[in-house]
Amino acid sequence: MSETNVERESKLSVFVDKLAEKCGGKNRLMIAAAIAGMIVVAAVVLCVIMCSGAGEEEPVVQNQPGVEVTHGETEPQKEEEAVKVEYTQVHNGDVASYDFIEIRFENVGQGEELNTDVLSYSPTNSSNHLFWLTVTMKNTTGNGFDGWYYNTISEITFDNKYTYEVQPITLDFTLAPLVESKVYLCAEVPPVVLESCKNVSVKLAFNENFESYDIWETEMDNLSCRIEYTNAADVQ
Repeated sequence: MSETNVERESKLSVFVDKLAEKCGGKNRLMIAAAIAGMIVVAAVVLCVIMCSGAGEEEPVVQNQPGVEVTHGETEPQKEEEAVKVEYTQVHNGDVASYDFIEIRFENVGQGEELNTDVLSYSPTNSSNHLFWLTVTMKNTTGNGFDGWYYNTISEITFDNKYTYEVQPITLDFTLAPLVESKVYLCAEVPPVVLESCKNVSVKLAFNENFESYDIWETEMDNLSCRIEYTNAADVQ
């Protein structure tokens, strides 16, 4: 039960009387006034403290683990679209012609080894089979290209998933002017890939006149002449 104002005043009166007795009988009225003044001062100080903190904002906590921060709506950033490198598309029987070379794409083949009337080639890993694309290259300039073999990059990809480096197999390493040279773009491939593949892509790239490039930093997409052969029927 809360005490009434009369009870509180009575207790305060008793407290003042006792304090006056301890102070040698000094004026009771002066002591009561001093106590009242102290109460007023304490109340004012408490009010000032409460008012001074009312307008302060809570500090913003950022980047603390476990704290979820919801940001306002922002304009989405546009992602830069990757630049697509174009390749000249060819199929069986097509001829890719440049000012210095003509390349006719004939057919693809596969087997445990490559055997022709004039050459034979076997995989370096006996567990692999060979897959090759036969092309005929004709130098249309008046000079040979001694470095064409080393300045050409080629790769074969099966089902847009498995990619293998190509080794050109040929007897003509100079491409003499106006001579048609048979070249087999050959790769070593696990037999399981050849058994299940549905399509094949062969990319071939080189610079004008088979000019050299930095083999450590240059990628196929950076060369000036780019050709892609695709086939879906002869792989089975």
